[in-house]
Amino acid sequence: MTLSLTWSSFPDEGTTNYNSLARAALANLKSNGEAIETQVDLDTAAIDVVEAAIGALSAGSGVTVSADDTTAGVLDGKLLAGAGISLTVGNPAGNETLTIAQVAATGSVLGGIKVGDGLAIASGVLSSDAVPSRANYTHASSPVTMTAADCRGFKTFTNTGATAVLLMNLPAGADGLKLQAIVTAAYDFSFVADGTETIRYLDTVSKAGGSIKAAVVGHQLQLNWSGTQWVASIVGNLWNLETS
Repeated sequence: MTLSLTWSSFPDEGTTNYNSLARAALANLKSNGEAIETQVDLDTAAIDVVEAAIGALSAGSGVTVSADDTTAGVLDGKLLAGAGISLTVGNPAGNETLTIAQVAATGSVLGGIKVGDGLAIASGVLSSDAVPSRANYTHASSPVTMTAADCRGFKTFTNTGATAVLLMNLPAGADGLKLQAIVTAAYDFSFVADGTETIRYLDTVSKAGGSIKAAVVGHQLQLNWSGTQWVASIVGNLWNLETS
């Protein structure tokens, strides 16, 4: 589409003997006319873009992103999902839809809360991504090498079926790690700090690489990494902290 307005029919006021009022009126008219011509040119360019997009759609070739886009395409190819966004095509090969949803990758931080530490974002709502679980080990598995993943989501460890000492080697400390344990068999259930790390209970600190253990059924232990050491909270006083 092309639309053109010109004002060549107006003589230059310098060559015509108008009085001053007439010259001013003519200059104003010419100025307004030039502004209108510029706006029409802009509007025409916008209409051309729309017409091109409509033509592409009619031809089944897709849409363009801007007037400078050299290749038309379908929405599924033109729209790209950024971080935290997913694009899903519904009803493939039929009357298709394109759903845009918010997601959050494990390890990302939203509002100061790290997604993945037993938490997830679904439809913009913060929720638990898993019900806290229980892991049971017996002396047959001893020593058990624990991982950081074992200490996320506040997992509970038990020793049901153990008939001898069960050693649980803690992972290297890291922010967000925590666990709890319940003695379910009357044999030493022992948690051992990694390397030179220590375990604290109130004012008492274990030796480097020390352990905390109990063998009385029903006694509970909670360990939280404080940033420098494991800190123990216990139910029942028969947890023994290795200090030497």
